[in-house]
Amino acid sequence: TGYTESGYRLYDSAALEKLREIMLFRELEFSLQEIKAILQSPDFDRDRALEQQIKLLELKREHFDNLITFACGLISIFADFGKLRDGDPASKEAQLLAKGLQSYITENYYTCTPEILRSLGAMYCAGGEFTENIDAAGGEGTASFAAKAIDIYCR
Repeated sequence: TGYTESGYRLYDSAALEKLREIMLFRELEFSLQEIKAILQSPDFDRDRALEQQIKLLELKREHFDNLITFACGLISIFADFGKLRDGDPASKEAQLLAKGLQSYITENYYTCTPEILRSLGAMYCAGGEFTENIDAAGGEGTASFAAKAIDIYCR
C-alpha cells in the first residue's frame, strides 16, 4: 500500500501513520472536526480523548444491549398473545398478557399509562411494520388480537 502502479511511493511513513490514526479515530466515531482538532493541536491529550471515546462507546453498547433484550422480551410476549389469538381477547389469559405488556414496558423503557398502552395497541393493528412484526412473532392475526385485548384491558 502507498505505491502507484509504476512503483512510486504516494505517501511517506509519516503520512501513512497519520492516515492510520485518522482511520482509527473514525472507527471510534470521532467526527472529522474532532479529528482535525486532535491532529492540529500539539498539546491535545490523545490518550484522554481515546479513554473518553471508549467510555462513550461502552455506554452505546450497553444501550444497544438493553434495546436488544427489550425487543426479545416483546417478541416473547407477542408469541404468547399468538397462542391465544383464536380465543377471546377478554379472557383472563389475554388480559394478564395485556397487563404484563404494560408492566414490561414500564419496567424496561418508560412509564406506560393506560392511554399510552391503548395507543400502542391501535398502532399494533394499523398495518405496516408493527403489524407485520407482531404477526411474525405470534402468527397472522396476533397484532389484531393483542390490540383488542389491550383495548379491553384499558377500559
